[in-house]
Amino acid sequence: MAMLMHGESQSANQRPMYCKDKVYTGGKEFSLEELRALHWTSKRRERERLETQYSQMRADIMYV
Repeated sequence: MAMLMHGESQSANQRPMYCKDKVYTGGKEFSLEELRALHWTSKRRERERLETQYSQMRADIMYV
């Protein structure tokens, strides 16, 4: 069940269009753009890590 925030009322015909547990984290509130940027940055870092790992593997194979 979603957490109610800022005077919201729960209704059977209303659903939030975002993950409230991510927007309202701890004592802070994040905008959807900030969450999108965090997600994009983490995916970019993972892609860079994999590309570096792949390049190293190719270099190791070339020198065998």
